[in-house]
Parts: sequence; structure tokens; C-alpha cells
Amino acid sequence: MSYNTPATAKAITGVEPTQELLNEAQAIIHNYTDYRWEVTTATDTFSSKDYRTFFGQGKLVRALPSDDASILLPRSELSIFLKMPVVAISSFTIDSVSQTEGTDYELREDIGELRITAFAFIGSSSLTGVDDISITYTYGWTSAQDTFPLVQGVEARLALLLKMNPLNLPTISLQGDTVNYGDAMTGLLSRVPKQFGLRAIPK
Repeated sequence: MSYNTPATAKAITGVEPTQELLNEAQAIIHNYTDYRWEVTTATDTFSSKDYRTFFGQGKLVRALPSDDASILLPRSELSIFLKMPVVAISSFTIDSVSQTEGTDYELREDIGELRITAFAFIGSSSLTGVDDISITYTYGWTSAQDTFPLVQGVEARLALLLKMNPLNLPTISLQGDTVNYGDAMTGLLSRVPKQFGLRAIPK
């Protein structure tokens, strides 16, 4: 369900959209950002074969698409970052074996960090698992989060753009006046909070 009702969207824009347009506007926002302003369930999978360790070096090597990056880390721990903020983990298995919070892993809900403290296959000679790490969890903020009114306003305005331009044309010309809808939608989406990624550049 969208972040607005037709009534709240009308209070923001002065025009009442249909619920279907609000749902589509929310889908556009969700396509733009991984953040959610409602509790959402997700299942993320990882492959143990992507993680290797060399005995005696104390290095964890994470295979990247184009190269390898060696990071000095404790050999017995590994952090996996989930969508944030995490509300609760309902299922966490490695090779179908359930993991226990406080014994096998620690969780930092605010940043979505799941730190595996009993990472059994570090040092194993048979790291061949594909999608054998599975984590099902809920995440997302509520309407009390301080950016919710901004996102709610963007959703209402996106629904208005969709209402005014049902064919989703990039530009419309009327009697010599041109309206650029593509720039308007891009400008609205740029206001929505979005996660950013960092990647280490080897020397």
C-alpha cells in the first residue's frame, strides 16, 4: 500500500489521484531506493564460495567481479550488510543449519550489519556453496521517521505527474508551450534518500 491515501495526496497537491496512481508512484520510489518507510520482508542469499581464507596470512579475500581485494580482518568474523534498518531476523541459515543470535552472530539493526562470529567455513578447503547463506528478515522505518513527510510528498507529486501525463511521455507540447515531464520526475526522485556504496581502490 502507498505512503498516501487519496485524501492525504490531495492535501499536498490540491488534486486527488486514484489509489492505483499512488501505488505506481510508490513503485517508482521503491525502484529508485532500497530504503522503505514501512515494515518490509526480504530474503537475501549469499554464496560461501565467494569467501576464501589463506592459512597463516590472517586475510579474508572477497572475490569481486573484476578483481580480488584483500582486507585485513579477524579470521573468525565476517560482516554482511542487509537492507537497513533491520527490525528482526526471522530465519538465518548457513548450508541449511540455523544460526543463533548471540552465539553465531551479532546484529546492529540501525546500520543493517550482521556480524557472523562463528563463521564455520572460514578456513574450510571446500568452499563450493552457492546461495547457501539465506537470511529472511524485516526492515524499514515507520511514519515517525523524519524523512517520511518528504517521501510522502514526493509520492503524491509523482502520482500527480502520472495523472497529468498518463502516457508517461518525456515532453508534451501544447500551443507552443513545452512541458518536460522527464526532468520533473527525475528532480522529485533526487529528493528521496538513497543508499550509497563504497568500493576500495587498490594501490
